[in-house]
Amino acid sequence: MVAEGQPAQPVSRGRRVLLTIVTVAAVCCGAGTIVIGATTDWFGLTGGLEKDPCGQPLGVVPAEFGEKDHPVVASPDGRFVVDVHAMTLFDVATGRKGRSFDLNRMTTSPVFTPDGKLMVSHGEVPAASLAGTVRAAVVWNVDTGKTVRAWPVPNDLGVAGRKNEIRIINAVAISPDGRYVATGSDELVRIRDVRTGRHVKDIQERFGFSIDFDGLSRLVFDAEGTRLAAVGPGGKVLIFRTEDWKPEAEPYIPGGGVRTLAFSPDGKYLAAVSNDRRSRVVELSTNRSIVVEYTTPMMRTVAFSPDSASLLSLSEWGVAVRSEPLTGRVLAVADSCEYAGTPLHLPGAKTFLTVEPGRFAKVAVP
Repeated sequence: MVAEGQPAQPVSRGRRVLLTIVTVAAVCCGAGTIVIGATTDWFGLTGGLEKDPCGQPLGVVPAEFGEKDHPVVASPDGRFVVDVHAMTLFDVATGRKGRSFDLNRMTTSPVFTPDGKLMVSHGEVPAASLAGTVRAAVVWNVDTGKTVRAWPVPNDLGVAGRKNEIRIINAVAISPDGRYVATGSDELVRIRDVRTGRHVKDIQERFGFSIDFDGLSRLVFDAEGTRLAAVGPGGKVLIFRTEDWKPEAEPYIPGGGVRTLAFSPDGKYLAAVSNDRRSRVVELSTNRSIVVEYTTPMMRTVAFSPDSASLLSLSEWGVAVRSEPLTGRVLAVADSCEYAGTPLHLPGAKTFLTVEPGRFAKVAVP
């Protein structure tokens, strides 16, 4: 493992304001939007990594999204933002509200195929034959809003004190080609074929899933659909081959447990945010763990660039850290600054989106 050393420290929000007041230049952009651009090097507080930690805003659009406390996720193709509680799409380019999906009392955030055409989640849907609702894992066609497939899932209460065979779903994943859906509970990952509805495989292990409303990926396929990674107990990650669903590896990621996972497109690395809110990368051929040398509070999610050459980590504060997977060396740091909404990844890993009531803002990372 790369030694953590003395990583660069981010500036507190309060101190940022004070430094910015002294050294900023206000530039008026089209439609009366004011963009603040810092001109200081932050007195070396970023370790000399960035002379301008405020990422370049690429566009700000008024958005019909208005729910302050609703979690959001972005589709991998960058077209949509989903209000998780309302299960409503918003167009990233226009900020306009689109269709809503009939799903209540979710236990997972929506998950998409890489092209953004299919979306899957778990919650309550209207019962097909009886009044009331039933819990189900549901796959939708995003463009048409139609249900592609739904599987009723019993709750964990059972009858006369007996547990049902599947507990409440805490994690979902869909393979890149849209063929398989994996649903995960505490001790079972179940694989189904989307095209036929066939039950393919049950993987019975002890998993480390938790209810997911924050868009974190605790169950994820790799880019080729040949492997499935699941969060295990502690810092263990369980990786299975989709050819036969047998275990392939069990890498350990330090930091007190794993919050979210991401495979690199070339399949060489598995990135994670640990419970200590730091980004780490496992080189899968050697099982070597690499830490990103930047102590940003509240690290939230990670995503690789298409060429797997860099990793973009986003914090709850809207700080983006681009690093080199093989070494953990920080390549660039950008702050969303005055666009302090929920940060979401966009395609390419060189920009990110901040979502807050009333506006979406795209921010560039150097």
